[in-house]
Amino acid sequence: MDMRKLWQKPQPVIAMPLQGKNTREVIQDLFYSLKEGAQVLEWRLDFLEDLSEANLEETQRQIKNQLQTFLLNQKGNKEIQDYPLLITLRTKNQGGNRELDFHDYAYLLERFMDLRLGEMIDIEYHPDQSNGFQRLLQRAQKKGYLIVGSYHDFQKTPEEKVLIDTLKAMKNQGVDLPKVAYMAQDDEAVKRVQRAVARLAQENPFACVAIAMGEKGKVTRWKGNQVGVAMTYAKGKKSTAPGQLSAKELKKYIYGSGDVLV
Repeated sequence: MDMRKLWQKPQPVIAMPLQGKNTREVIQDLFYSLKEGAQVLEWRLDFLEDLSEANLEETQRQIKNQLQTFLLNQKGNKEIQDYPLLITLRTKNQGGNRELDFHDYAYLLERFMDLRLGEMIDIEYHPDQSNGFQRLLQRAQKKGYLIVGSYHDFQKTPEEKVLIDTLKAMKNQGVDLPKVAYMAQDDEAVKRVQRAVARLAQENPFACVAIAMGEKGKVTRWKGNQVGVAMTYAKGKKSTAPGQLSAKELKKYIYGSGDVLV
């Protein structure tokens, strides 16, 4: 399928993590995510202990085999076409599980691209590493990936202009789906995220992800498709970010069974 059609859906698609530390646990997470209703599978390679070529290829082979079996069993369901695999290597300072400087991060991400893991790839946006970021983007584009550019701030939510400029900067450099996530300390921070996305949708609309993290920001994880928010992240067996909801909770709110989290 054309993965860009994912962003044309009237509701944001739901991504769920595969965060096992070995192949067996990754497959367990896969079964859990499919059962919960994931539409995009985010393989969190920062949780995987063995990043050798042999283990990565074998784990991906098992993921694909299990997905193929699942799709065959769902043959009569026209809503199910495919499950894109999003490759993410989240560094510690961006909320992940692996301590890496940018050089080591870029080296590993390039290895994953060369192994042709997944169909989508997350590339962390580091404004102070513009040349390295651009190199990773170009490599991912040549490999045919759909690119999610991501930036997280676990301390604060910036002013609207900064948020908008960050999304635009990623988009202008070639990112398919720019994503920002900021910690919301109060209700005003949540409103800033919502106002920024609404303003962006009016002035220069493109698919994006904008999240206010934490308990106060939960509403931004499901209410936003009207203004261009294309994807949201549900928690797996364990949460990977503050304020995450389960896929069942997200579906409840996204599909209109009551605006509970306003």
